[in-house]
Amino acid sequence: MYSLIKLPLFTSITKFFTPARIDKIMLICVMGYALFKLADRATGDVFLGFLLIGTLVIIAKEKSYFLRDKIFLLFLFALVTQVASWLYGRFVSPYEVTKLSITPLGNLFYFICVAYWLKARPKYILLTLLSFSIGVVLTCITHSQQPILEFISGLKGVRVDFDITNANHTAALSGVATMLCIFLGFTILKNKFFFNTSIKRWGLLFIILGLFVINLLITYMTQSRATWLALFISIIFSIFFIAQSMTTGLKHRISVLLTLLTFTALIIFSALQVKTVHNRVFTEQSTIQKITTLTTNPDIKKLPNSSIGLRIKFWVSALPWMKEYPILGLGDKFARKFVIRQSPHLSDDLKKAYGHLHQGFLEVLAGYGLLGLIVVLGIFFYIIRTAFSLTSPHKKYIIWGAITFTIYYFTINLFESFFFFKSGELIHNIMLGCLYSFYLTQSIESQKIQTNK
Repeated sequence: MYSLIKLPLFTSITKFFTPARIDKIMLICVMGYALFKLADRATGDVFLGFLLIGTLVIIAKEKSYFLRDKIFLLFLFALVTQVASWLYGRFVSPYEVTKLSITPLGNLFYFICVAYWLKARPKYILLTLLSFSIGVVLTCITHSQQPILEFISGLKGVRVDFDITNANHTAALSGVATMLCIFLGFTILKNKFFFNTSIKRWGLLFIILGLFVINLLITYMTQSRATWLALFISIIFSIFFIAQSMTTGLKHRISVLLTLLTFTALIIFSALQVKTVHNRVFTEQSTIQKITTLTTNPDIKKLPNSSIGLRIKFWVSALPWMKEYPILGLGDKFARKFVIRQSPHLSDDLKKAYGHLHQGFLEVLAGYGLLGLIVVLGIFFYIIRTAFSLTSPHKKYIIWGAITFTIYYFTINLFESFFFFKSGELIHNIMLGCLYSFYLTQSIESQKIQTNK
């Protein structure tokens, strides 16, 4: 072994793979994962594979830290929950579970890999978020048979999805990218130290502006009311947060708040004048009126099979199973199909046509019960909690990002299933990875300082 270490080739390799070079290689892997995971899954999985291998080495090296890290312990709890739920489904619940899989909840923790290798470096994080925003556009191009024609159709008012699962998933991706472009532009304008020349800086801002326009248009074309609502709530929260946390003096705060709210109201009013937007927002008023009569006439079958009507039927169908199997659920993520097949509120045609409940939280409860929901909610609870404990100069931005993303992601999951779909998985892991990177890096460095004392 000693003679092997002395070989010139081995020595050259070890000299080449310095810690600084390894960090840059892993940054490329993070960016590749963000860029290609949906656009070209095979390529994205290669980058993800390298991330996983590199992170496993780090966990083995830093095991004294990770075995105390609450997010990592929650990951272990997620693995145990899935095994317990599968056993429960195998021997107790009426649902016939498929083979044991620990990936549905386990995949929600890829953000640990992203967080570690970003090293809480703002430039690394900006490049990752930029890669994701480009990746959304690239995904639309690679998935659609005729992306340009579909884009033109979308501009004319036709609802499009670019063949990404469905329009809600396309909208969820482009909605996040739209918010990220605003954040990236604001950050680069405010922090000139990111780029040493004005040409690079303004060139990148031009690219970000182009990405913002394209992703905003895609969000419009998909006509996803859930994403529009999520963006609206996120923007309103951001306005209050900016006025409160990023300005000084009561008069100045009130002035900023009123200005931003007025500007937002004008944009929303203008958007509602667009026929496509107006029709999409108000198209199901009759369905909503029928829903309000359910207390006196609780016949779910009489609801129309519209977007809102079907969702109510799916959700009501899931409730009895959650009541009967509350702790561990029915056994795995595919329990959602079982719930639909057993529903007394859906016709046979609808049972064949749909395979998920159109509500992320209900799917977690149906598959893995309250323990599964604890895993999902626990992730976001700790991300927000750790953001408040940071000593980073970027603390207020991280708090803002953590709460805003949670609002956005939870809102879209109220009307569509994202936790167990690849689109939601990517959004989840990229965003949480960037946010958690600051606390993870701070904690590991703090432990090293304590150890060396």
